[in-house]
Amino acid sequence: MNHKRKTSALLFSSLLILSIFYTSPYSATVSPLINHAPQKAVLLSPAHQAINQSINTVLQVRVLDSDNDTLTVSFYNAVTQTLIKKLTNIVNGSIAQTTWTNLSYFTTYSWYVITNDSKTQNTSQTWSFTTLAQPSTTLSLNLQGGLGLTGIINNTGSTTITDITWGITIHSLRNIHPINVTKGTTITLQAHKHSIIHVLPKGTGIIRITLTTSCPKSTPITKTGVALQLRHRTILLTTA
Repeated sequence: MNHKRKTSALLFSSLLILSIFYTSPYSATVSPLINHAPQKAVLLSPAHQAINQSINTVLQVRVLDSDNDTLTVSFYNAVTQTLIKKLTNIVNGSIAQTTWTNLSYFTTYSWYVITNDSKTQNTSQTWSFTTLAQPSTTLSLNLQGGLGLTGIINNTGSTTITDITWGITIHSLRNIHPINVTKGTTITLQAHKHSIIHVLPKGTGIIRITLTTSCPKSTPITKTGVALQLRHRTILLTTA
């Protein structure tokens, strides 16, 4: 009886040892997922070395990732290495864009993009563009009979000028009735076009007129004059 027990125990031990060292040919092996870095951003606009670009230039690229990951896209100034804009949650295969604002006229800028999938990243090549030459404005001030005061803003440049700010201020010097008028607004002028400003002061006396205009990145232009105001009629005496 004892002999049978010893034999059974020995057989169980052998089977246990075999089970420990035996590997089934049908057991599955799980391989870890491999992450691939995003592709380098593809330039869309502006074209590399483009000229006559706006001082508020739209930077546009297409971003791609073979793992279909959601991407973070960062635009950098290649000269100063400073961040222009960081965009998050950008879908694979989509267009990422930002506007580089308040640039200087007739200046070359360089930029690049870093695309990140939260695990790895890829840096694009460096691109450049040059902004347009500074547009010019010419301001003239004149009167038209008894219809009050007329100012004319001329765009003598070759490009459309946006965000032109103008203002006209009239102060009384020696008068019977007080005259104090201030007006202004923002306009856009196409090349070789002009805008007419008409103001009708009311009162009687000597007035000083100041007409100014300016646009981004330009020096304000001023025209001044002294006039005699007779109710609705303006008689220009001097201009400068």
